[in-house]
Amino acid sequence: MNPLVMEVDLKKRKKWQSKLQHIMRHVIRRSLAIVSRVLSFLKEQVISGKKNPSRSETALSVEIPDDIAEEILHRVRANDLVRLKTVSKHWKALIESGYLVEKHLRRRQKIHGVEECKITLDVLTFHVTLISKYSRLRRDKGESRAPRVSGSCNGLVCVYDLVDVYIANPSTGVSRKLSRLQGITKLSAGFGRDVVTGAYKVVVLNSFGDDNRVECVVFDLSASDWRWRYKTAGPMPPSFTLISPERNPVSVNGSVFWLLTCDHGHPEILVMDLHTEEFRTVSLSLPKDDNHVFVSPPSGSVYMWSLMGRLCVSDLGQGLASDVWSFVQDELGERWEITKFAPGTVIPPLNLSSAWFSPTLVSPYQ
Repeated sequence: MNPLVMEVDLKKRKKWQSKLQHIMRHVIRRSLAIVSRVLSFLKEQVISGKKNPSRSETALSVEIPDDIAEEILHRVRANDLVRLKTVSKHWKALIESGYLVEKHLRRRQKIHGVEECKITLDVLTFHVTLISKYSRLRRDKGESRAPRVSGSCNGLVCVYDLVDVYIANPSTGVSRKLSRLQGITKLSAGFGRDVVTGAYKVVVLNSFGDDNRVECVVFDLSASDWRWRYKTAGPMPPSFTLISPERNPVSVNGSVFWLLTCDHGHPEILVMDLHTEEFRTVSLSLPKDDNHVFVSPPSGSVYMWSLMGRLCVSDLGQGLASDVWSFVQDELGERWEITKFAPGTVIPPLNLSSAWFSPTLVSPYQ
């Protein structure tokens, strides 16, 4: 083909692509305006006390093609989407669809990157203080059973005590109480997502067996059952006797990490792959500088958290002047990389009754 003709065709194609993008942006802006009107209407209904508006009242021009509606809805905040589900059965089904939930989740992760909301649990009432309208966790009456917030994954928060385990989405108000484990005293509970199957799993560590192997059970939210697991890469070193009780586990990229304490004071990390459901340990020998000098901080001052898809460790004894080590897993293997606290870095809560999470539509029943 003549190069000149090809150049003309390319210019025409770019021109039409530009026009289509302009039309698409215009349609989305108009549609977002409609969504804004719907949200304002729903707010007025709440203020006026109307719970069942008539069909004519709810017919606020929601005749939007599904593909356009999906493009709009995945840009809307999770708590607003909860209200939009009342517009119609069709919108409710659209908002609760697995496709939109995943699309909404990916957009939040791309734009925000890290969890930006904090949840705090009242240890006496199981009441979550962030969004009180949606986020009350119900439990049986009686004395406190030392509840903890294990952590969060994709907007879902894991809360457990000596008897029960709950998975809740504070943004949507949906919570799930898992079936009870009989005769199990929970040492620690981790929560995360299998990156291969997409299933969310709860891992409860029970104790160390006589042969010093980790004893645990796993709950698969997609299968709704508990499974016993005793798998480890090998017996734990005899000096390691306890999962550090003052530190919650951390979930990163399909694995759950626990801090181990030991007799000589130098910690290691216990790792469970949520897909294979097997354990291994990672050394906490950390690089001090470029001269390959390594340090191992006392276990009591080590703090772990997830940042930008990596496991991070810092020495609380050094305060904000502390180095931050991130655990890198790539084609070159596994290693620790050293950095400094960046301006504006948000450190997750240090207590066992709080956690950070991202507002999403993910359901604890999916």
